[in-house]
Amino acid sequence: YLVDPEEPAEIVDELFVADGVAVGLGEIDEDEADRRLREGTDDLIGQIAFESSGDYRGFTIYRPTTPGFDGVTGLSGSAVVVADTREELEAAVDAQRGDGSLAVDEDGTFEWLVDEGGRGDLVAGWKGTADPGEYMFGDTDDLIAKDLLTDRDHVLGTVDFAPDENEV
Repeated sequence: YLVDPEEPAEIVDELFVADGVAVGLGEIDEDEADRRLREGTDDLIGQIAFESSGDYRGFTIYRPTTPGFDGVTGLSGSAVVVADTREELEAAVDAQRGDGSLAVDEDGTFEWLVDEGGRGDLVAGWKGTADPGEYMFGDTDDLIAKDLLTDRDHVLGTVDFAPDENEV
């Protein structure tokens, strides 16, 4: 429901992923999203349904009912947050509400990356040394991207899309 392949910008207008926590912003029909989460959806690993497990600062928190599956989802009328743990979810909600520390305030290097890289339709990067091979599938020896993405410290890139103008 939250991301319709036929109309990808209809519900979630902006999507952010940082430290394994995904945040989608947009106009969300909470009743419809609640129904879909409780019914479950076919996933690559089968049918996964969710149940409400409380509230936090205007978000209804859901957890999977399938044994052995972790993760939490927070849902409000304007955002959905998906995280591995409730603590991570609460930290993201606190940051979105203006509480807690933000990486741009706590770390000069991260602030510089964001200031220099700017915003875009797609923003990706890392602070510190990273092995891009950890994020690629299969044999990566012949990939061009492997030459572009090395284990450099502090990388941020942005891309803007203008499909109506056939531009990237």
